[in-house]
Amino acid sequence: MKIADVVKDLTEKIEKKEQVSLSFEDVNPAINKAAFDLITSSLATQDLHYLNDIVFSIFIELINNAFKANLKNVYFKMNQISMEDTDGQKTAMEGFRKNVLEKKEFYIEPMIRAGLYAKLIIDFPDGESIRIQVINNSPISPLELERINMRLENAKKIRNIMEAYDQFSDETEGAGLGLIMNMMLLKTSGIGPENFFLNNTGMETVAGIRVSRKIHRPDYVMEIERKILEMLKDLPTFPDVIKKVMDMCDSENASVAEIAKEIEKDPSLTANILKLANSGGFMGQNPAKNVATAASVLGINGIANMATGVSVHKLLANRFKVMAGFWSHSFQSAFYTREAVAMLKLDIDPDVAYLAGLLHNIGKVVLATIDPDTIKEINGLIVDENRRASSILEEITLGTSHTSIGGQMATKWGFQKEIMESIEYHHCPFCASQENQKLVSLIHVINALIKKESAKGKMVFIHEGAKSMLGLLKEEAVESFHWNLQEKYGDYMMESIVLV
Repeated sequence: MKIADVVKDLTEKIEKKEQVSLSFEDVNPAINKAAFDLITSSLATQDLHYLNDIVFSIFIELINNAFKANLKNVYFKMNQISMEDTDGQKTAMEGFRKNVLEKKEFYIEPMIRAGLYAKLIIDFPDGESIRIQVINNSPISPLELERINMRLENAKKIRNIMEAYDQFSDETEGAGLGLIMNMMLLKTSGIGPENFFLNNTGMETVAGIRVSRKIHRPDYVMEIERKILEMLKDLPTFPDVIKKVMDMCDSENASVAEIAKEIEKDPSLTANILKLANSGGFMGQNPAKNVATAASVLGINGIANMATGVSVHKLLANRFKVMAGFWSHSFQSAFYTREAVAMLKLDIDPDVAYLAGLLHNIGKVVLATIDPDTIKEINGLIVDENRRASSILEEITLGTSHTSIGGQMATKWGFQKEIMESIEYHHCPFCASQENQKLVSLIHVINALIKKESAKGKMVFIHEGAKSMLGLLKEEAVESFHWNLQEKYGDYMMESIVLV
């Protein structure tokens, strides 16, 4: 039975609030997607869908830890290492990380033969709460459990994510930094760290959370949300000229010539449309010397998207102190995204892709205004392999994220659904609606690749499911794709045509 069919059957049971169980022998994009779908369905039964990304982030960590515990069990037995030998374990763990985690496929079959399993279980103990747990039959040792409980106690005293990094960033076990970050996520989300559980039943390790329908977020998080709502309420609307251009683009009666005349009333829009029409991706044999020619080159959709981009640029620049490098990242993302549509032969409108790439991070501008020092520190942190970059760190520290704020901004300005979802879900592609997951996956991958260019050896997370959706099935394909984008962008920059 295909995993999609299994998930469909389990989802129907969840809708009836029946217990479900999903077993897995490996951790891969299909399992991650299945886990996400089941968690999303369960939260929806209690109208808690806004917790999707947070809860899924926690369970990605727990699922990976359960799988690694089983792999470690097999590796130790194959090498005749006792789980109780603390001194031997230190040396063994170095070999485990080097020989097993990087070559896990060679150990999956022995793990299955040994009868080791892991499963995700979701149930509804009292009808008013959801219990989500991950179980594996490699029991955690009493010593390790004691060590974890000590860390959980320490987590209650930690004041912010930077302090957590200072104390635990050198940890390589699942009980280190990842666990502390989960506790902080539970605190800021309102679920509460007291609703996390981890225990040894004698035969199994059980880890999970209980999510109540009543969520109580900390006062400081509520205050941040209040400030953000005030800022968003005061956001100005688009200028009249821009709104008229956009309305004309939506109308079947307006000609390109008529739209061009309206564009000429806005100098900034005029300049940017001429620049884009004369860039490498559009320019024909002769350069566009006037707005009418440029508008013909770009087409109606291109004009509408450029009008939106220019407006957002103006409004944010006038209302907020835009961070250094923000627009350069945005324009590079827009270029990469448009080029990628052609390179990967994706069934996506290239104009929509360009705009999605341009605007995906607009929430960062507002978030940085709330607490610029904290945001600056967050952006400099190293993110572990199972997390979705800065959005989760923002949730941990401030109780909200640039993606959530960006989604609210997109709603206020009436952006089309695919743009709105690219802004809100580019760190969690599976959160997007089915019809927009390919575009959101593209934005996610492009955003990560550009970050990688300046990461200086730091880990940059790219969702495996997002890469698969784009046909980038092997790491070599991702690297080749990225190299080609860099080449094209370098040529583009050499032409000195930068949209600012």
